Amino acid sequence: MGIRSDISGSRQSGSEAKELSIVDGAVFILCFVYSFWCVGERLVARDEGFYTYAAQLLLEGQHPYIDFFYPQMPLLPYVYALGGLLGGTTWGSYRAVSALLFGGILLFSYGGVAVHRGRVWAIVALFLVSFCHLSFEWFPVVQTYALSVFLLLVSITLLSLDSQKRWTAFSVGLFFALTVQTRLFFAPLIVVPLLTYYFSSERRKLLPRFFYGLVVGSVPSVIFIGLNPDSYFFSNLGYHLIRSSQTLSEEVEHKWRIFEVLFSLGRPSQKFDSFQTPFIFGGMFVALFLSFRLQRAARIFVSVAVLLFLVSFLPNPTYVQYFVSVVPFAIAGVIIPLASFYRSQTRLGAKLIIAIGILFGAIYLKDVPGDMERYFKTGQGVIGIGGPSRAVDWNIPRVVEVGKSVERLCRVNEEVLALWPGYLIGAHRRAVPKTENHFGFRAAEQLSDEEQDLFHVISVDRVSMMIKNRKIACVVGHKSAFRPQLREALAKAGYAKAKNVGGVYLYRVSPKAPSENS
Repeated sequence: MGIRSDISGSRQSGSEAKELSIVDGAVFILCFVYSFWCVGERLVARDEGFYTYAAQLLLEGQHPYIDFFYPQMPLLPYVYALGGLLGGTTWGSYRAVSALLFGGILLFSYGGVAVHRGRVWAIVALFLVSFCHLSFEWFPVVQTYALSVFLLLVSITLLSLDSQKRWTAFSVGLFFALTVQTRLFFAPLIVVPLLTYYFSSERRKLLPRFFYGLVVGSVPSVIFIGLNPDSYFFSNLGYHLIRSSQTLSEEVEHKWRIFEVLFSLGRPSQKFDSFQTPFIFGGMFVALFLSFRLQRAARIFVSVAVLLFLVSFLPNPTYVQYFVSVVPFAIAGVIIPLASFYRSQTRLGAKLIIAIGILFGAIYLKDVPGDMERYFKTGQGVIGIGGPSRAVDWNIPRVVEVGKSVERLCRVNEEVLALWPGYLIGAHRRAVPKTENHFGFRAAEQLSDEEQDLFHVISVDRVSMMIKNRKIACVVGHKSAFRPQLREALAKAGYAKAKNVGGVYLYRVSPKAPSENS
C-alpha cells in the first residue's frame, strides 16, 4: 500500500496497524526528547522568576492571594510545586514540568489530527507545531503558556471526538475549567463547547455533565474567593486594569504593531525571522471562511483558534508571545480540512499539493536555526534580554550561580530583597515580605499603604525606607533592575557591594552605620 492511501487515511491491515503502533511509540519518544532538549537550551524568561518562586513558596506552606501577591489564576504554582516536591526546589525540577507539558502539547497535536485524518497528516501537524518559532520559544518556560494550552488541548480534542459518553463531556468541562484556572482570559472560549453540545441533538443531553466538570474544575477559585476575595479579585482583575499607562490611541497603535509582526507586515520584527505565523494564522482565517463546509472536528479547532487569536489582543499591553496559544489549534484546524481536500483530488492534483507542501515546508524551516540561536544562546531581540551582552546573565547556570552566592553571603535568618525572585530558587533564603513578585512594585504605585498590605505588595518608597533604616540585610538584582531611588538608599545607608556575578550585584549592609555626611 503506497503513501497515497496512507495519506488518505484508508483502513490498515493488521501488520500495518502494528507498524503504525511502532510509529506512535517513536512519536511519543521524540516528542519528549525534543521538549526536554528545548527546555534545557532555552534562556531564562523574566516572568519565570515569580512563577518558580510562587511554586517554591507553596512548598514552604504559603499560598497565593493569602500570603503573597500572585497576578494570575491559582492553578499553575500548584502544578509546578509537584515538580519541586518530587525533584527538589531547583530550576531543573520546575523546567522539567514545562518539558512534560510541552511534550504533552506535541502528543495531543499529533493525536488530535490522527484520530480524524490518520497518522501521516498527524505527523505533518506535529512537524508544524514543533518547529513553529513561537512553540520552541515559549512552551519550554515556566509560565502559563504550556499548562493552559495543554489543558485546553485535552478539552478540545475530547470535544472533537464523536462521543456521546458522559465521562467525555465531564472531562471536556473539567479540563476547560482547569484551563481558566490557569489563564482567566481563556474564559470566553466556553462558547465553543456550549454551542457544540447545544446544536447537536445527539449530544445536547450531555450538557449537564459538561457543567458538572466545569464546577469541579473551578473549585480552586471558589476556595480562594472564600478565603480572601479582595486579594483574589485584585490579583486577577484589578492589577491588570491598572498595569498599563498607555492611552487609548497608544494601545491601538501597539496592538496594530503586534498584528503587523504576526503577519510580517510593516517593519521587520526584532523578535524572530521565521515566516511562519502568516502561514498559520492566514490559513486559520481561510479555514474559518470555509467553516460551513468543514468537518465538525475542523470547525471546532478553527473556532477555538480564531477566538484565542482575538482574546489574545485583550490584555494591555499585548505581547507577541501570547499568540503561542493559538498555534496548535490553528494548525489542527487547517490540516484536517486540507487532508479532506487532498483526498478529493486526482493523482496529479495530489502530487501538486505535495510539491506545494514541500515548498512551503522549506520556507517554514528556513529561519528556524536562527530563531533557536536567538532564544537559546544570543538573546538578540528577546524580550527582557535584548542581546548577547545580557544573555550571559539569563541562562540557568548563571541564575543558579547567583543563588549559591546569595546562600553564602546571607545567613538563614536574614531576609533578602531580590529584585528578581528567581535568584532565590533553591537558595534556602526567604524574600523580604511583599517582594516575592517583582511586579509588586508596579502594582503598588497606585495603592495606599493599607491597600498594599491587603494585597501583599510594597512600593519602592517603602522599600527604600527599609533600606535607609537598615532593616534589610542583603539586596540582589541585575544591575539594570536597580532604580536610582534604590541606588541612592543603598549608598546613604552604607551598603557595600559584596559580590557581583556577571551583571548581577549583591549588596550587604555594612556592620557600621553610615556617618552623617555619607
